[in-house]
Amino acid sequence: MRLSIRERFVKKKLSITKRIYIWTSIIICITIIIVILFSGLNAVKLNQLEYERDLVAITGQLGNHLNQSFDDLLRLKGVADEPSEQQLLILNSELQPIVNLIGEDYPKFALGFFSAKLDRNVAVVPNKGVDKLVPIPHSRPFFKVYETKQPMLIKVYTSSIWGIPTLSYTNPIFDRNGVMIGHAWANITLREMYKALLIHSLEILGIGLISLALVLLILKKLFNRLNKEINDLATAIVNNDNEIKEYLLPELKPVINKIRNHITEMNQLQAEMARLDRLNLVGQMAAGIAHEIRNPMTTVRGYLQLLGAKSEFQPHASAFELMIQELDRANSIITEFLSIVKNSPPDRQCQNINEILQRLYPLLEADAFTQSKQIAFEAGETPDILLNAKEISQLLLNLCRNGLEAMQVGGTLTIRTYIEDDHVVLCVEDEGGGIPSEYLEKIGTPFFTTKDNGTGLGLATCYSIADRHDATIDLNSGSSGTTFFVRFPCLSVNQ
Repeated sequence: MRLSIRERFVKKKLSITKRIYIWTSIIICITIIIVILFSGLNAVKLNQLEYERDLVAITGQLGNHLNQSFDDLLRLKGVADEPSEQQLLILNSELQPIVNLIGEDYPKFALGFFSAKLDRNVAVVPNKGVDKLVPIPHSRPFFKVYETKQPMLIKVYTSSIWGIPTLSYTNPIFDRNGVMIGHAWANITLREMYKALLIHSLEILGIGLISLALVLLILKKLFNRLNKEINDLATAIVNNDNEIKEYLLPELKPVINKIRNHITEMNQLQAEMARLDRLNLVGQMAAGIAHEIRNPMTTVRGYLQLLGAKSEFQPHASAFELMIQELDRANSIITEFLSIVKNSPPDRQCQNINEILQRLYPLLEADAFTQSKQIAFEAGETPDILLNAKEISQLLLNLCRNGLEAMQVGGTLTIRTYIEDDHVVLCVEDEGGGIPSEYLEKIGTPFFTTKDNGTGLGLATCYSIADRHDATIDLNSGSSGTTFFVRFPCLSVNQ
């Protein structure tokens, strides 16, 4: 059976100082990851916004410098009826200086003019020669501008200029009669942006690791000094030395004086308890830091899922997926660990469980959508009961995510609420393969999990929340799926 983290610590006989080193390192590393994630994504967003403004400005300047249509230029040069290759040479000779002039102000960008009549670029920067101005397949996504007749900003994953992923802006060009004759375009490779993001992340990682090393060094010096003073004091007591030095642990000076006066063993024990309380305060502070870190994470994740599902954000789907995965990694351990060790009674208020489910449903629906699965909510008539909305939301999220993970693509997770024998029943039913019978007795045991990346705290947290609400959890499992029943007693507000 898999041992818990605490059991492994005890089995290996790790000292309290080493355990504090480990937990401090974990908390600081999680903080570094979160800072890298949010600052990196913010940097990408700012860089992309700056690129977008430059792309719009470039295509605008190209359009402003084009005083007449392509056909007007050809007629002016007397080659309107000449072969297309001759027309290409004339247009290139007239337009390439314009493109070169604008390109000097934007050396990182590729830009140019495209003629719909000739079906190819007629002037581009970087300039690789007229012989490189070959037709472009109309399967390229920016050719949709000829359908919409509107400027278009897209990510191009196989650029004809760069040959690597680029951010591209296409601006249609019209003649005097309003007929679209081509487009001005500009794009920039995303390689530099990703490179800058990597450098930015490495800088933060370096600063974080240096900070971690400094914190651990300070802790080491403090604990070494503390250990030395404790050892000196213990040696003096064991040797029954009344000449205990005053500088040893000045906080325990009253105890030292009582030892000198042969005070009872009880007073010595109280002094030791005081020392342990101070060490315990360090652990409470570490738990407080973890609590403050995970507070905003659930809200951020929910909105990322909702935004990621919208069509206008599909070009950024990979970025949304990365953000959600990293948030899940950081949030799962912190949230579930703090919940399972919570001992104080929840602040419950009289409310309807259906209202909590309705507020949470968009987030659950987004979870199901990202996994190509469905979710159904069948709300029955239920009375108001005493609930803590945050804890019930966490309970439902854990049960639903377990159910979604247990199902294959296309499965449906069903959530029901109803009244049964003076109890409000919350039912979560999945269409997975069921739980093996040998694991049923271990369900809800902290740190027990069958998942490769699981923590074993999800269901344990659910049982802990149910216990604080005087509720019970039962389950039925078979080859067709598993159903969890959470039964809340129908109590009056006075009760």
